[in-house]
This record gives sequence, structure tokens and C-alpha cells, in this order.
Amino acid sequence: MSLVQHIANRWNGFAAKHCSFLCWNAQVGRVAVWNRAGGNEQLYSGHDLNENSLVVDVGGFRGDWSAEISARYAPHIHILEPVPVFVQRLRDRFVDNPKIKIHPFGLGAVNESVALHVQGDGSSVHRAGGDAVVAKVVCASDFIHTLPTDDISLLKINIEGSEYDLLDDLLDNDLMECVRTLLVQFHDFVPEAGPRMQALRSRLALTHRPQFQYEFVWESWQRNSIRQRDTPRNGTARVSRPAERVVQASGGR
Repeated sequence: MSLVQHIANRWNGFAAKHCSFLCWNAQVGRVAVWNRAGGNEQLYSGHDLNENSLVVDVGGFRGDWSAEISARYAPHIHILEPVPVFVQRLRDRFVDNPKIKIHPFGLGAVNESVALHVQGDGSSVHRAGGDAVVAKVVCASDFIHTLPTDDISLLKINIEGSEYDLLDDLLDNDLMECVRTLLVQFHDFVPEAGPRMQALRSRLALTHRPQFQYEFVWESWQRNSIRQRDTPRNGTARVSRPAERVVQASGGR
């Protein structure tokens, strides 16, 4: 090995190690900003929901978010989770709640089977680690058409890097207009994460407005206005509540 090759290899190893540390450190700062602003309580409070509302939880994991939403508002909830062991835990947890339905698959841009690396709430198809399982993914726009109404009161997405493809599919098919409130966590470890997030924000801004934005932690988007077709299949009209606040924050360095 030449001296130049040796130096290059040492540099690549150093850069990879310290880039990972810097990315982790930046995320710690972002989460700290989120926690100072109220943390996860922002995911639960202030939603215009009732016992007739439809909520979709993409990336259910243990079901903690859905359990809290159910306790506060008692809506109909569809939980999507592709990891088999998590699916069984969700079924056991909500077996006595007929208003919560568990779907054993994830959502994406196409129907496919993927290798998903199981790492607790960080399970992902976009980074290695943990045991790999074969997971089913259903096209998001196809799934939306199977729901009992085209008025989704609240859509929550936390799927470790697959949110970009999912939202692109919904936007490409004009289905974000069906969503009153979107809660989404973007992740920074996929290629071109920053530009893709900004592009999706620009597209979302055509129909929704941000209520809060904590970069690569959580953000909330509220639909701008009532749609002409904003009527469930029982014929009862629904009214959207305007967003009350906008917060923009980034804890990155």
C-alpha cells in the first residue's frame, strides 16, 4: 500500500467516525429544543377530534401515541406497523378496544416487500443494525382509498426515513387534501434528506400551513381550508378548525 493510499484510508476512517458523532450531536441539540417547548405533549394536545374522527398512525411501534389519543378523544384509529413482533404486541394491547384497528404492514410509494432492520423505535429499511425481517409495504394512496371516509382528521407519520416516499405518493395523487392535520417526523440519515424535506414542505404549503416545525424532530401541518368534498359517507358535513400558532425552531448547530 502506498503512503498516499494509507493516508487516504486513515482520513476516510476519521471522517466517517467524526461525521457520525457530529450528526448525533446535532440531533441532541434539536431534541433539546423540542423538549424545552413542551416535548411530546405537543403531539397529543389541541387536536380537533371527537368520537367520530378518523386517525391514522403510520409507524405504531408500541402504540403509546395511539393509546394517548384514544384516551383523550376516543376516535377511530388505524395503526400501521410492519414489524411482526410489534404487530402482535399492538394486537394484545388493544384487543379490548374495537375502535382501534391494527394493520400488519407499512406504507410507501409502491406495494413491495422490504428488508427491515429491527432496532426498537428506530427500526428502518434505511440503516443497518439489529435483526432483519421481511416486511410488507402497501402503496399509501391505495390504502387511503380503503378507509371508510376520505376525511382523515389526523395523520401521524414516524417511519424512520420512509416518510419521504410516502408523502411524495400522497401528494402526487392529490390525497393530502384528505388530511386535516399532519404530524410527521423527518429523518436526516437518508440521502438528500435536507433537500427532500424542503421540497415536501414546499408542496405541503400549497394545501396546508405549519403549526410548528422542529427540524428533524417533529412538525405539524394544518389544512388551509374546507374542501368541497369534505363530507363523510354518512352525509354529515364537517368543519375544520384553523391553526392557532406557528412555531419554527431548529436545535442544530
